[in-house]
Amino acid sequence: MGDELSPLDEGKQHPYKGRTVAISTMHGKHEIIGPILDKRIGTKSVLASGINTDSLGTFSGDVARTGTPLQTAIEKARLGMAVTGKKLGIANEGSFGPHPQLPFFTSDMEIIVLVDGENDLVIEEYVVSPSTNVGEIKVADIHDAEEFLNKSLFGTHGMVVRPNSSLETANIKKGILDGKSLAEAIRLSAKRSSDGLAHIETDMRAHMNPTRQKVIAEASEKFAARVNTICPHCGLPGWGVVDCIMGLPCEGCGGPTAMVHKEIEGCVKCRFRKVLPRSDGKEKAPVNLCPECNP
Repeated sequence: MGDELSPLDEGKQHPYKGRTVAISTMHGKHEIIGPILDKRIGTKSVLASGINTDSLGTFSGDVARTGTPLQTAIEKARLGMAVTGKKLGIANEGSFGPHPQLPFFTSDMEIIVLVDGENDLVIEEYVVSPSTNVGEIKVADIHDAEEFLNKSLFGTHGMVVRPNSSLETANIKKGILDGKSLAEAIRLSAKRSSDGLAHIETDMRAHMNPTRQKVIAEASEKFAARVNTICPHCGLPGWGVVDCIMGLPCEGCGGPTAMVHKEIEGCVKCRFRKVLPRSDGKEKAPVNLCPECNP
């Protein structure tokens, strides 16, 4: 086998073509991920029904997530494989926090994994996007939340409401999409809270958040491309970027910066590796990112 790689050599069939893949979700993500993977790879995606992915953690905090997003996604995929009896399982996990490259921006990181029980491998891919409506506010009544609700795209995007004091979860209301229901939930939560305030937050579950759905679709396309790329050494799917080498030279002084210099592509199974230039073709870092030119 040669060392050239591409999204599957012409004339060869992908090892997952025609295979059934169980997608673990309670929130409609199979309708986003499944069609993309099936079109690109030729798989037959099915929903792994009857599982409780919320048992591994919820955005609203009523169930704490104990593992990392990657660990949780893998566990979700294995749950789906267990209930369906399939050897291939897919799951997604999202998380929200400061954007790694854009100061003052919040990001949505979506991880998608495929667990291959026959070949004992896990293929993972992710996207970090500044496109998210994630947010929260404390209010006494719905009129205090008008600006927040408009910014959060309320009506097409759901809300979660609960008493503000101790953020108790016993009286939490999720998936609120209309003003009447929201006003009543705020009234009851404020009444139950010792400080007279209701805590409102965006409902980040995929079926309640079209903005997040778009990021999951973006991640699914990137994920499908990775699954469709075969290792030139062992022939298994999942070849892609596994690490990087920092130190892209400054365009001014030529010294190393904190930007990525080289990308390391590799196999998730046999550990074959290749060091390659940045995929975006950038060869120099801007002066403003150089620690020598801008100490």
